Amino acid sequence: MLKKRVILHVGLPKAGSTFLQRGVFPRLRDVYDLNTRDPEALDALIACFRAAEWRQDQARKIVDYLTARITEPILVISWEGFAGHPLNGFRANETYATRLKELFPAATVLLVVRRQDAFLESAYRQCLHNYHSQTVRGFLNLTGDGFGAAQPDRRAANVDVRAIDFLAMARRYAALFGQPSVSVLALEQLVKDREGFVARVLAATGTTLASDIDFARRENRGYSLISSRIAMVLNRFVHTRNNPWGIIPNQPFRRFLEPRAARSRFFHILFAISVRISLRYFLQNVVDRLIYIDARFIDRATRQRIMDLHRDSNAALDREFAVGLAPFGYY
Repeated sequence: MLKKRVILHVGLPKAGSTFLQRGVFPRLRDVYDLNTRDPEALDALIACFRAAEWRQDQARKIVDYLTARITEPILVISWEGFAGHPLNGFRANETYATRLKELFPAATVLLVVRRQDAFLESAYRQCLHNYHSQTVRGFLNLTGDGFGAAQPDRRAANVDVRAIDFLAMARRYAALFGQPSVSVLALEQLVKDREGFVARVLAATGTTLASDIDFARRENRGYSLISSRIAMVLNRFVHTRNNPWGIIPNQPFRRFLEPRAARSRFFHILFAISVRISLRYFLQNVVDRLIYIDARFIDRATRQRIMDLHRDSNAALDREFAVGLAPFGYY
């Protein structure tokens, strides 16, 4: 068993994870941030979780390895995938949470949520990044009667809006780790008051900063309005694993070049060229740098329907975990 204080940042995806992973956790005092200090160990641990069969023995070996190696009193493990994937209703969360409890029974859990309408819009943007071309109505399974169940179709990304329930997730962690060990924050708190949000992270984790945070850096900006429209038209023609007949090249030869890039400067140059031959790279680094107009995909009426659907559970989340959601329209 790991004889360190463990902080588990479990997501959500699309809720400030990159900011925490790059901007905050590496700057905590007396903390071993697994993501930056030993990314190979983190990848190996994640692979144990994602395997069809739980690789418990292998995961425990990784924990033993960390026990023997690190000298800092606090270990931070951050992976937004612990929350599960929104396209399947966070189905893996219950399994992952149980496995985390087996490995780190006394951990502190940090969960960052985001208004469901904004969360879903960000998830839709990500689908455009991943070369889907589904309309936003299709993505939300929106009909005149409400929101339908998700349809399992890799070629047309879609989600069950009703399953984006953060209360169930928070209660699950509280039942496993104890409610005092679970802290829930809101991304909107970061947007409104960056220093205040970081202060809440520090209070929740019982840590302090060893160096200043660069708040000017913006992480993972989504496509602009122009790039989004282009992507919706051209994504269906991009060559991907799910669309092998696509005519637009997408990082050609990457699988061949990537393992060789570290061993040869020649292959390193070819790899650097390869990863730039993609529609995503062109849109993000050419179109969006020339002109950036923020995109809004979900109309006001649909946003209201989404939030009405989750109003009661969001209010209960706020009461039970003292998040401070009221000023941000969660309920």
